[in-house]
Amino acid sequence: KVQFPEIEERFRNDIQTVKSFCSFALPSHLPFLNEIERQFLTEFNYVAEAENLEKIRKSVLPRWRKHVYIPYVVKELCSKEVMVMEYLEGTNLLKTVVAQYERFAAKQGLTLKELAERRTQGKSRSVGSSTTSLAREATKASLAKRGLQLWDLGRNTGKLLYNQTLARVNGASLRYEWSEHPINLARLLDILMQVHAEEIFRHGFFNADPHPGNIMLLKDGRIGLIDYGQVKALGERERRRYAKLILHLASGDRRATVAHATGEMGLRTRHMKEDVIYKLLCFFHDRDTDDVTGGRNIQNFMDWANAEDPIEALDDNYVMVGRVALLLRGLGNAFNLKLRVTQYWKKEAKRFLQTHPEPNAFEE
Repeated sequence: KVQFPEIEERFRNDIQTVKSFCSFALPSHLPFLNEIERQFLTEFNYVAEAENLEKIRKSVLPRWRKHVYIPYVVKELCSKEVMVMEYLEGTNLLKTVVAQYERFAAKQGLTLKELAERRTQGKSRSVGSSTTSLAREATKASLAKRGLQLWDLGRNTGKLLYNQTLARVNGASLRYEWSEHPINLARLLDILMQVHAEEIFRHGFFNADPHPGNIMLLKDGRIGLIDYGQVKALGERERRRYAKLILHLASGDRRATVAHATGEMGLRTRHMKEDVIYKLLCFFHDRDTDDVTGGRNIQNFMDWANAEDPIEALDDNYVMVGRVALLLRGLGNAFNLKLRVTQYWKKEAKRFLQTHPEPNAFEE
């Protein structure tokens, strides 16, 4: 990984331009931009990134090596502008899944768009708070794979018998045909959700940039995680507060959720409208279903929230963890998998609160 010359200076100039505009036109966006600026600036020191990668590698792989792999770093070859790490054999997860869908579509004489439309034809649009169960979708994918295996067994058994008997006489063997097994995206997303939940709550040290370009599908079927330029640390107190937020959101208790965020977590909006605050918390840390967004896209939802009740104070510690929730959810949205992050993070949140009880006032 090699850094482009003068890229840090260009970034600093660009982010200052954006912040200047927002301070005038959209001041409520500044808390997010300030934290994003701080985190992005860490990406220009590859020595620090190498240390981040090694730290997360040591914390994640002992439990997840069977399903996930993170490359090791060759520290003696690293500098501020160059990072050398283990080469992973695999492809970009998102591009690989899209390419497979395109092949499935082509076999049916369809484009990818036409295949997507056919799959949703006759199904009502998901409304309200309806979300996808990754466990259910993963089971469906496993059953589909098993069905293809049985189909292949059936159509190749006769060929095997022929090739082992008559083909030995006439010298003309039959070619076996094998189906392409669909990638179990739901299972992979479930693993990603669990791994990041552990990074946040167990270790307090997590990758704040798990966008699709940083997630690979390795040749051995495991998930490859790369690029640790944006790593965020959360102390015990911050994790305790965030764990409570996740559990409140998971329970659907609007009043308790808002009270916790505006009390312990320091969130302030201009008019302190409970409905707007709750929807913002849901959007950043849980889900983007219609009961939250009103059917709006991301930009329109943010414009609506800013017009209704702009944010005036926000603890920077929770900006990047919210970004993780958004990015993982976005990967699901790309394949029509509507997710509730809290359903996959609440187990680790509850575990953290049980193993790290509230200290008394003196200890705090």
